[in-house]
Amino acid sequence: MNSQLLLVLFCLLAGLILRWTERLPKNTHQSLNAYVIWVSLPALVLVQIPKLLQSTAITKELLIPLSMALPIGILVDQPGSFLVLSTLGIFVASVMSPQNQRKFQLSRTLKNVFQFPPFIALLASSIWWVSGTYREGVATQLLDRLASTLVPLALVAVGFQLRLSIPTLKAKWVPLALGLGFKLFLAPLFFYTLYVVVLGSTSFSTKVTILESAMASMITASVVAEEFGFDSEITSLMLGIGIPLSLLTVSFWNSWL
Repeated sequence: MNSQLLLVLFCLLAGLILRWTERLPKNTHQSLNAYVIWVSLPALVLVQIPKLLQSTAITKELLIPLSMALPIGILVDQPGSFLVLSTLGIFVASVMSPQNQRKFQLSRTLKNVFQFPPFIALLASSIWWVSGTYREGVATQLLDRLASTLVPLALVAVGFQLRLSIPTLKAKWVPLALGLGFKLFLAPLFFYTLYVVVLGSTSFSTKVTILESAMASMITASVVAEEFGFDSEITSLMLGIGIPLSLLTVSFWNSWL
């Protein structure tokens, strides 16, 4: 078992234990998510986007993994999945948010997108690079340290919200099954059909893209869903169950490929 998987399991377990001890406020996960949204994610973007623009060229070989935002290092994690999450994802979340029961207003929705801290950081980091003032130094080291808090804190928040009781699973099994079925099976099936069956690609990037698409949902997507008032139990279950279950789906697709 590698260190990254151990970190995931440890943080989820830590969140569960912290909730069971009842030593922390019941809304602790909201505070952790707020920190991720306002500090960790913006720091990650500010430090990584200039590095990406400075040193990486998008080649034909990278177009396949880029199409599903496959995180090959930071290359596709930021301009791919994160860019979609920070723009289209926030737009959809704003439109569909349970907190927004009034008639749809484009101006209000766009305001939510442009006021989303990681999106602001995305614009700022691009300007930082375009201006020619980007340099690695004390500032980037500080941002690196802040960005490294993203995964642990987000996963602790997920564990803190996670309810694995039988009544909860009975009440949520339909949306949970739909969500996991789409993410762990239909998504990789789509990419397999598109790239292997239709386009006839058998490259290494194609294989890794399909395997990555069979993994659990993005941690940051769960944080955003919580921020906009969606069902926190479903988002926690999607990760809490999806992460270990994805070990099986990835193995399945790996043997199939």
